[in-house]
Amino acid sequence: MGFHQVPRGRRLRLSPPRRVVVDVLAHAVHVPLVPVARTMDLRPIAAARRQASEKLSWTTLFVRAFGLLSSRHAPLRRAFMRWPVAHLYEHPETVCALAVERMWRDEPAVFFGTLLAPERQGVSDIQHAIRKYKERPIEKVGQFRRQIRLGRSPSLVRRSFLWSVLNLSGRQRVYRFGTFGVTNYGQWGAESLRPLSPTTTLLTLGPIQDEGRAVVKIVYDHRVLDGAFVARCLHELEQTLNTEVASELVAIQTNQNATARDQRAA
Repeated sequence: MGFHQVPRGRRLRLSPPRRVVVDVLAHAVHVPLVPVARTMDLRPIAAARRQASEKLSWTTLFVRAFGLLSSRHAPLRRAFMRWPVAHLYEHPETVCALAVERMWRDEPAVFFGTLLAPERQGVSDIQHAIRKYKERPIEKVGQFRRQIRLGRSPSLVRRSFLWSVLNLSGRQRVYRFGTFGVTNYGQWGAESLRPLSPTTTLLTLGPIQDEGRAVVKIVYDHRVLDGAFVARCLHELEQTLNTEVASELVAIQTNQNATARDQRAA
């Protein structure tokens, strides 16, 4: 087949949300990310989740647990800043960054949202916040609107703005990118091997097996954290899920059962 017989494809413009993703990754590739994985035994939290009347997502439970973990360990709330000289910024509370896939103008698009202080929120509140990002109309979510507006601006403006957010103001950095991120492909039977992120830590998890086992990974910025510390954090994260978070689920269910009994008795 000659060159002139090869079918022609089509040229597609990048959508505003896609442009922002491209720009974020352009900054993320300069972060020295290192993954650390642990196979966790999650049978206690899995049992509590099955018995709960409210079906909570695994993402919700991990966000809650990592928020509690970060509240106890200040290094998990730090970020590497370049200006005016290289230094670490430490935020007083945890902020979770979520990447949410939504349909925008007949195209799957990734939007970024944040959850403030999951260590101070209950699992039901976290689930409700995540559901709003997934279901609320895009034009009614302020962070999504700002992302679209940024994506419509010239490339130089976008790149300069993101650089300033990531390097000039620790508070602005946390407001827009969080102190940690979470990705979960487990519900589709997959896991992310080495994702890119501008955050200091990115928590990823694979499928939760029927017996309650799962591979959980923290991808971390080696300028801020070290591997042994992250490995210990994974161990403590497993304990937090199976004790504090599992107990929270049991307590919620116990209260709901007691309320139902009182209503029947009334």
